[in-house]
Amino acid sequence: MLGVPYAALGVVGFMIYRGCKKNAEYKRALAERDPSDPPRSE
Repeated sequence: MLGVPYAALGVVGFMIYRGCKKNAEYKRALAERDPSDPPRSE
């Protein structure tokens, strides 16, 4: 039972890490695109 809080903390930490990684990739892609291109709608 002691492992449950640590597992939950690990899952939350992993989700935060993954979100930060995706955010960094998005910002990098945004900086690399041509400013004259219109924004894409997905």
